[in-house]
Amino acid sequence: MAQADLMDAPVLFETTGDDLTSEGLGQLNDAIWSVKQEASKVPTLTMTYPVSGPYADAIKLDRIILADGGNDWQRQMFRIDTLEPDINGSDEPILSIEATHVAGDILYDTITKDIVMQGVGPQTLFATILDNLAEPMPQVTFYTNIGTTANVDYKIGGNVQDYLFGRSNGGTTMESLYNGEWSFDNYNFEFKTNAGRDTGIEVTFGSNLLSYKESNSLSDTFTAVMPFSKYTPGKDKAPGDESLILDYPGVGTVQWVGKGGAPIYDSPFDDQKLTGKSLKNGTYWKVYKYVETGGAKSHEWFNLGGNQWIDGNYITFDKSGGFVSNKVIGIGTIKNGQSDMRSITNFDGAGTIQYVGKGGVAVWNSPFNPKSKTGQYLINGKSYKMLRKATTEDGHEWYNLGKNQWVDSQYITTEKKGDFVSDTAYGYITIKGHKVTQTYYTKTKKGKVSQKKKRVLVGAPVYTAPGASGKETSRVLKVGTRWKVLATANGGEDYYKLGNNQWVKSSDCSYEAKKDVKPKAPADSNKEQLVGIIPIYNGPGINKKQIKTVKTGTQWRIYGSADTGDGTFYDLGNGQWVDGKYVSFEAATDVKPYGPEEDVSEDLPEVTVTLPEGIVMAYGAEQYERQRIVVFDASQYNVTTEEQLRDVTDAYIKDNAVGKPKYSMTIEYSQMTGDLADLTYMGMYDLSTVYVEQLDVDTTGEVVQLEWDGNLKRNASVTIGNRQPDVYHELDAYALAADEQSKLDARKVANDAHRELHTIKDGLDVRIDDKVTYGPSEPGGEHKEGDTWFKSAGKLGTGYPTEWEMMVYHDGKWVPAFPAGYDQKLRDDVDNYNKTNDELIQMAGFANAKSLYQSVSDNGKQVVSIKASMQGLQTTVTNNAINTASQISQLSNLVDIKVSGVQTVADKALKTANDINTQLDARISASVRDGLASVQLTAGKSGNNAYLQLKGDGVNSEVALGGDLIHITGQTRIDNAVIKSAMIESIDAGKIVGGDIRGVNTIYLNNGAGNSVMSPGYISTTGNLTSSVNVNTPLLTFGSTGVNLRAANGYKGWGLYVHLANGDYHVVLD
Repeated sequence: MAQADLMDAPVLFETTGDDLTSEGLGQLNDAIWSVKQEASKVPTLTMTYPVSGPYADAIKLDRIILADGGNDWQRQMFRIDTLEPDINGSDEPILSIEATHVAGDILYDTITKDIVMQGVGPQTLFATILDNLAEPMPQVTFYTNIGTTANVDYKIGGNVQDYLFGRSNGGTTMESLYNGEWSFDNYNFEFKTNAGRDTGIEVTFGSNLLSYKESNSLSDTFTAVMPFSKYTPGKDKAPGDESLILDYPGVGTVQWVGKGGAPIYDSPFDDQKLTGKSLKNGTYWKVYKYVETGGAKSHEWFNLGGNQWIDGNYITFDKSGGFVSNKVIGIGTIKNGQSDMRSITNFDGAGTIQYVGKGGVAVWNSPFNPKSKTGQYLINGKSYKMLRKATTEDGHEWYNLGKNQWVDSQYITTEKKGDFVSDTAYGYITIKGHKVTQTYYTKTKKGKVSQKKKRVLVGAPVYTAPGASGKETSRVLKVGTRWKVLATANGGEDYYKLGNNQWVKSSDCSYEAKKDVKPKAPADSNKEQLVGIIPIYNGPGINKKQIKTVKTGTQWRIYGSADTGDGTFYDLGNGQWVDGKYVSFEAATDVKPYGPEEDVSEDLPEVTVTLPEGIVMAYGAEQYERQRIVVFDASQYNVTTEEQLRDVTDAYIKDNAVGKPKYSMTIEYSQMTGDLADLTYMGMYDLSTVYVEQLDVDTTGEVVQLEWDGNLKRNASVTIGNRQPDVYHELDAYALAADEQSKLDARKVANDAHRELHTIKDGLDVRIDDKVTYGPSEPGGEHKEGDTWFKSAGKLGTGYPTEWEMMVYHDGKWVPAFPAGYDQKLRDDVDNYNKTNDELIQMAGFANAKSLYQSVSDNGKQVVSIKASMQGLQTTVTNNAINTASQISQLSNLVDIKVSGVQTVADKALKTANDINTQLDARISASVRDGLASVQLTAGKSGNNAYLQLKGDGVNSEVALGGDLIHITGQTRIDNAVIKSAMIESIDAGKIVGGDIRGVNTIYLNNGAGNSVMSPGYISTTGNLTSSVNVNTPLLTFGSTGVNLRAANGYKGWGLYVHLANGDYHVVLD
């Protein structure tokens, strides 16, 4: 690149917001400076500037230097973070300046909440980090060409540099997760698969360089692996058996942390073939069937529809965190809450092991039961940094030394020299300071002797840590400046934490300014007092969330258990988990959890799997007479076959770059001649080919460190090392398989609970054609009219669902299928319908008639219709031969009758003895024995009148009752007849010929053939009409033959009987 493209000299600016095209505060022509870039780090600038220089007074901490960092990396901003005068009596006084590229502004920022994401790409992840910075950086932009995804779990409070930089297998930084390299153009961040260029330059390691620095030898380059695995075999079914395929309805999440996606096979058995399809990490898929044992590679396999199978190692049904779940069943009672709760809080301190006795202090994997020793022991007098503090239920404290390493507090002290205890505290302080005398040495030019100097400053010195373990830095905070406090500590005296490795003494601080706040510990939110209730969580893992509470003393059924670092949790069904410390099994009806196969035990011998060939060589290693072998124990990956062992070993070789030489060489500018002249123009992460003679291999080298001489405008030195290895995470897939095995029982528990709910459903006498759900909480998702939800109602506070309330989805909401009172109404109706025929007949009997309709036929000539109701009596007598009709109306024991053309009189009088309720709330349908007509009575109301409707065998009648009136309408033998006030208002004359009714006591009828005399209680005829009716008795006499018809309780029970000369006969109506 032409020199004209480079700046003449660095330029000083007040802030990053200044106009960078201007001259700023001044051009630093007198500066001697260089820029250093290093892999996985933010670039830095080192500069010296004469104290007599024109802009020496303008050079201050936090100001910006704009400078070139390389031929292809120009006009970059660097923030001054170290400024020291270097004064020597024999040399010109200078300012020593160190500045960090402005991309480093983000390094010591932190995130304000946990970032937990599944299947996320670098673009989305970095945007999420920016959105959650404690101090926002809106000026930052981001670009990436990486399309892979990963699972992320970043915790609140960590420095952002811990999430961005660092490259290792199993690492969680962005570089490790995505195989990327960072480059910066001021606040423009780029994250690429390769941030440099392929230069085509060839370098022979240790041969064609006249002078170079070798950082290490090739003695640690392994060329082959000897793998083995140990396991205890179980009883597995034979592979390939189609009967092993079981139904498994559900939805799973693909878990794939490598490149590409999880592969799909056409079968779950050993003869399977790849379909060519793959599924991205984090995507959700419906599952239909599964093979638990006997599948290919001895893995579980899940069917996604058709001939599409995914390895169970790459799909999960539980995202709640790591735990081991076991299927157990039992019944437990919730205990009363405890006054002290276990807690874990962040902690910053240093302590010294204090132990008298043999050996050392044991390290445990958890502070809570159940816990176990890790096998590591700490010797007396050794100091450690403490990261977290835990308090158990009994108030005992434990300290965390990193990851799952816990030490009992009784064996660690914070009172030794260098020890301190830091507690989270927030506040704002103002520096009051004191006089600080600092000693420093001048920097001199070559051949000169450095001079020891002293200087006096006023302010607060910054220490790397509290107490004796901390060292005083050269940084002194100015009097009057204001700072935020993050923590407090005591290291002989009180200290305040202002940032990572930045502490000041409390004696140098004041809280008197208007906005100052004396540091105060936040409220302890980790502890919870439980009075009568205990929390229920959505899972047993460390990421569990409380979803509800339940009362103590209630009894619950247990479907499973999970052993976590926080103790045992019990599954109460429907995604509800409770801490086992709150569950008791002492009640009479409690059942301590037990596994279905708990009584089965068998000691099986341990099996060691090795390869017949013994070792697996890396690619190209066959050329060596003797191999450099590394031993690999694959037991943790559940390897049980030679094929599996070979696959896992290949993954190990790939992940650990076995067979690839490790080297690093630094080339000075003086050697950048001839074929290496182009090294003067190489940039960070640029690639070259490196030939390693000892191994006779060509490898790809990468610029891992670069120093730019700003004054000479060229590379002063270039360090070439191994191309940063791809982080394949191949072994993670096998580790995930082992972890998924521990979750199998949890899935089985869910299946069993699902089947149990279906058993309950099948036992209900309800036909359900629509969608049906079960559980205590209102179902989510979309629903349609008629969907059913069986809501767990519990039973007498026991907690487990033995009774259900049926809800239906109606008008956009869930409503009870049987509202309050409806069940009682159903019971009443059923009771009424279950009345026997005898009860109905007796209920409608003549002594207490409610409704009765009967028809009588005498030799096909006479038909008698009798209807009795509510103190009213209506009788219709019809002579079929001459088609005459009579109506009798009785009111207050008074009978008013008009008859015309009567030749044969048939009448029956029945009197009701009891009043009948005007309000009936039932429908009665009964068949009268012995072939009598079916009778149905319906009661209702119309306006101010109640009505009775009679139905039976096609006959419909209606009786409307209102006040003292009896209103008869409908198809009867007297059409449209209305009787008011003991008089007949209208009579259908179509069936009455002549005649009228005279008088009240006696009625005479004469049609020329004879006389009919009717008086109260008696009807008599003369002439040819010889029949008589005695109304006062249930007896009708016809003519002189002595034939009688009467209603009586005879040998067939109540009915009509005819008396002939030879005895009585029961009349059956047809």
